[in-house]
Amino acid sequence: MKKVISLAVALVLCLSIFAGCGAKEVNLADLMDKMNSEYSVDATKYETKDDMYKYYNINADDIKQFAAEVGKSDTDSKNTEVVLVEATDSDAASRVETALTNRYNSIFQQNASYSAEELDMVKKL
Repeated sequence: MKKVISLAVALVLCLSIFAGCGAKEVNLADLMDKMNSEYSVDATKYETKDDMYKYYNINADDIKQFAAEVGKSDTDSKNTEVVLVEATDSDAASRVETALTNRYNSIFQQNASYSAEELDMVKKL
């Protein structure tokens, strides 16, 4: 599970960096499906850009495409969030990165009050 989260964070950062740079087109939904086929994550998909605003405070105008899943609360993957975003341009990528960093910090703070094991998992991202 740690590999999935680390991979997702790395992909988000890469996509943020390369937004608008003429990089190869990647279908994020297909990439998410591939990740799900290689790793077992029991997750709920976020389907709309409204979901991205509601849960991550990412404006719809900043999103070219996205794929996002969050673990179900009654499973082992309850703290798993995989969010892939391709921003519309470099300014949007900066805002997306800020929003996802804020979410990461929120998860970190939530887990700081729980077990050391859960906090260690977040720290390794």
